[in-house]
Amino acid sequence: MTTQSTIISALNTLEYLNEKLFLNEINEINCDYGGSYDTIIRVGTVPDVKEFRAGSIILCSRSSYFRTALSSEWARKENDVFIIDKPNIRPVVFDIILRYLYIGEIMLDNLDADEIYDLFIAADEFMLDDLIDSIPDYIGENMDFWPEQDCIPVLHYIYGVESFYKLRRHLVNKINTNPNWLIDAEGLNTLEETILLSLLRQYNFNLEHTARWDLIIKWGLSQNPSLDGEKLSEWSDDDFKLLGRTVGNLLPLVQFAEISRNDIHSKILPYEKILSSQEMDNSALKWYLTRYKPKGSQGLKDSNLINHVHAAHFIKWIGSLQKQQELNGEKQTKTACRYKFDLIFRSSRDGFENFAEKCNQQGPTLAVAKIAGQRCLIGGFDPYGLFTDKKSINVHEGFSVKENFVFFFDNRENVSKSVLCRLNRFDTLYRHFLSEDGPCFGDLRLILRYGSGCYVPSYYAKYSSHMFFDIEECEVFRVIKVDKNTPRRNSYSQPYINDTYDFEKSLIEECKCPHCNKYY
Repeated sequence: MTTQSTIISALNTLEYLNEKLFLNEINEINCDYGGSYDTIIRVGTVPDVKEFRAGSIILCSRSSYFRTALSSEWARKENDVFIIDKPNIRPVVFDIILRYLYIGEIMLDNLDADEIYDLFIAADEFMLDDLIDSIPDYIGENMDFWPEQDCIPVLHYIYGVESFYKLRRHLVNKINTNPNWLIDAEGLNTLEETILLSLLRQYNFNLEHTARWDLIIKWGLSQNPSLDGEKLSEWSDDDFKLLGRTVGNLLPLVQFAEISRNDIHSKILPYEKILSSQEMDNSALKWYLTRYKPKGSQGLKDSNLINHVHAAHFIKWIGSLQKQQELNGEKQTKTACRYKFDLIFRSSRDGFENFAEKCNQQGPTLAVAKIAGQRCLIGGFDPYGLFTDKKSINVHEGFSVKENFVFFFDNRENVSKSVLCRLNRFDTLYRHFLSEDGPCFGDLRLILRYGSGCYVPSYYAKYSSHMFFDIEECEVFRVIKVDKNTPRRNSYSQPYINDTYDFEKSLIEECKCPHCNKYY
């Protein structure tokens, strides 16, 4: 056993000494331009020009580019030394490449985004696919390599190099953050259909489906200058057929069920004739194209986060509370109802400083937030509203929160992937739900004051373990029930459970808890 340990220790020492000698030799060649070399690579342009000395054996063994460049057919020599000129590559970039060729180490310290992007380009030129594949592991996910460049040339270049598949992720993240960089780009008519198709299929492409439709239509019109999008009423059937043929391969990538009814009416309906029977098979789209009447619309009217499909889920979840009350023997009026989701607060528009003024004690309230950098939506519903200060919450301390729920959409574009969490602890009262820093539903807190949130399972059915996240956007809606059998009201003051709300309020005034029948 001792002999074996001695052998292993000796081998480790020998490996360390060999590595140290090797690194010393490389440093001598690469930094001090000494040692044994037979190749000089001149890189950069005046005034930033530098010569690097290296051994041709190492270069040829590590790169097929150098095997060709140093072959008898292409090599250029001066005094028996190979000479390679690369004025298009910065010295700081080639220093990283040469270090990688010699010792396989990637050093990106103190490089800005522009220099790292040049490193991608140089690595592609030297046919170093393994280096291209490794660079993204050393940089931030949201690094912007193209702060001043036009979108279309960048798309052509990045999607034209197969080994740039990881760099495409950064490109798509930039478009997700700033969609107008693509939608309003000059030269959109030069964008190849295959590249646009690949972009729309990119797994991390999060552009809203309404914006996808706008992009596709704008691109289709740019391919046919004879078509004037401002004069649709003058179009012939042949004009619609021409546009339909142009964008036919792109339309299947639009999920019409994720587009709001207002946008269906204003953006999709005018181009109804370009839709094929395959697109028309979409049940949501077919319903709108055949039955939609904008003057009779109810429900969601203004949101940047959710659409009518999400609203349908909320209505179903809220409606199931009434069914549960009926099963429990509570008196329930059997009338058809519709619901309105009245937007009262949007964080990007109103700012946290106006949260309390707009959201305090507004009746039944729904809050929805988008997690930054993800497609997830998260939020909750409170039938009595949010209370943003301790004084107001003390008045309603006896209110039960048994009708509260929180919800999660793992993918805002796939509404079927939703999770509803009902309350499973009915001893919880409003002191646990103070919304001082943003909408609070007990387990779920949207802390708008700091642009963050947390989920700590306790009162509701468990969704996952602890979650901490940043909030990109938050919207708060007042939920209003409207009886379909009565004329519409201009007032938005009716809570969705008027009878229960008034009943519990009257008991609070008598200092009696409606669920345990105790006075306090």
